[in-house]
Amino acid sequence: MASRQYETLNGMRGLAAVAVLVLHSAPVVFAADILPSAYRAVDLFFVLSGFVIATAYEPRFARGLTVSQFFTTRLIRLYPLFFLGSLVGLGGLLATIVVHHAEISLVGAGKAAALNLLMLPSWFTAAEVQPLFPLNGPAWSLFWEMVVNFVYVIAWPILTTRRLIGLTAISAAALATWSILHGKADGGVYWEGAASGGLRAAFGFSLGVLFQRARGFAARREGPVSYLLLALLIPIFATPLAWQAWSDPLCVFLLIPALVWAGISVEPPPRARSTFAMMGAVSYALYALHFPVLQWVARVLKLLPPHALTPWIGFAFLPLVVLGAWAADRWFDAPVRAWISGRLARQPLPAQAAKLK
Repeated sequence: MASRQYETLNGMRGLAAVAVLVLHSAPVVFAADILPSAYRAVDLFFVLSGFVIATAYEPRFARGLTVSQFFTTRLIRLYPLFFLGSLVGLGGLLATIVVHHAEISLVGAGKAAALNLLMLPSWFTAAEVQPLFPLNGPAWSLFWEMVVNFVYVIAWPILTTRRLIGLTAISAAALATWSILHGKADGGVYWEGAASGGLRAAFGFSLGVLFQRARGFAARREGPVSYLLLALLIPIFATPLAWQAWSDPLCVFLLIPALVWAGISVEPPPRARSTFAMMGAVSYALYALHFPVLQWVARVLKLLPPHALTPWIGFAFLPLVVLGAWAADRWFDAPVRAWISGRLARQPLPAQAAKLK
């Protein structure tokens, strides 16, 4: 196949984003735990990110794309929806402080917001278990995404494939050690266990870059196998937490990498490609926005008798959030990124800046 698109990977990313939505929202809108292991979607995201970024940018690095140009491009890609999600979360946090006297003070919320809006973690909550990003919990993974992106572009000139293999092996060993010591490979949301978030990012991203460099060994073809690959993600996300001690290493180090490698090799049939592409397009907006929106819904439901609207509110909430994410991607994120890119293009930049387009 001559196509440079990887629509099966887009479908996997979209399904994983929906799984994260279900993981977080099911206890609130269904009063049930559904897909309890969907936190593994983040490990999938990191592998996909490494592969996609290396595919898109390593040729540009070779042609002279600078560190600042790469980092600017990544910020333009990630920050608008990150900012929107943080604003929604900040509004909810302030409402909680005013109405419910939350565990964080107004001053603490302001300090947390100042750091979170800069894509930096904060430590100003009074809760015993402190999230890195009180405004939008899942943003911890976007922080580590930016960190590994920065390390990658700085190290790229000396990052030979042999060194990349060594980095992948070292980060895998460190994450495996964490998993054995703590009985799980989950972590990153809270300061307690924050280091594991960095290990998950380092391993997944470096493995994805390694896959990009080895993709010549993956013969590409199309067919319904792509549907099977998406279906196989479901049991990975649905594994009971009681099995976490052994299923986390199995999924993180074997099954998820195997599915990504298979996804690199196979494309969906032509009739399904637009659907897979749309799933990938909406995935980031869904991931960046769902949690602060869910927190608003949870605050409203607290004002009602327990389970007054479950499960019916769940049947409405899930599709509405997906639809809202699609709308945000199309009518907020895309125009804002185009506007920022246009403004930068009018600046007196070096000739290499044309490669950002």
